[in-house]
Formats: sequence, C-alpha cells, structure tokens
Amino acid sequence: MAWLFLFGWVLAAPLQPLPNVPSLPEASRVEVVGQDLKVKHATGTVSKKILTLIADKARLPALVKVNLWVAVPYDDVLNFVGTVSKDGKDILLEVNKEKVSFEETLREVYSVKLEWKAP
Repeated sequence: MAWLFLFGWVLAAPLQPLPNVPSLPEASRVEVVGQDLKVKHATGTVSKKILTLIADKARLPALVKVNLWVAVPYDDVLNFVGTVSKDGKDILLEVNKEKVSFEETLREVYSVKLEWKAP
C-alpha cells in the first residue's frame, strides 16, 4: 500500500520550469529544428499567452529527434533536445534525465497555450 501511495505522489509531482527559462513573456520565440540543425520544422512567437507554432500540416513529423530553441527577449537562446510525439503535436523534452511534455510544461508552468497552424 505504501508503494502505491509513493507512486501516486511521484505522478502528482508538479512540473518545473525548463532550466534557465523562468518565464515565457510576450515576444518569446521558439524554433524546432532537426538534429542536423539544417531543417527548420516549426517556428513561433508567444503573443497574448499563446504560442502559435507554424509547421507543415500544422504538426511535426512523428517520432523525430529535434532541437527546441527558446529565445526569451534580451536573453540567450537556449537549446533543448527532444523527440516529437506520435501525433506530431508535442515534444517530449529530455530535461534532467527525464522526458517532459513541452505542451504540458507550457500550459502548467508558464500559463501559455500551444496552438499549431499550417503556413
């Protein structure tokens, strides 16, 4: 029974901000690029608490390894590595040896909604 309680507590642990990204204010930019850094899969800007990512077919290619670049105004560009979800609408980022949902982190930690649009 104690193990079940501990397991539930771990699942309920709150999401943390991405390392070195305490907030995502207006005009923060996000780009999703391939591992070779040559292919740009999506790009977007935070506006009115919404990050609109523009990508072909309004989604990313499924299960592809990508780099996620986050540029907060007046700060350095930060790089995160991850894998695109099966439906192409989320990125599972590798943060502190764990897989973290980018969409869920945006919503729960930064109060930013993720939207997808085709060009």
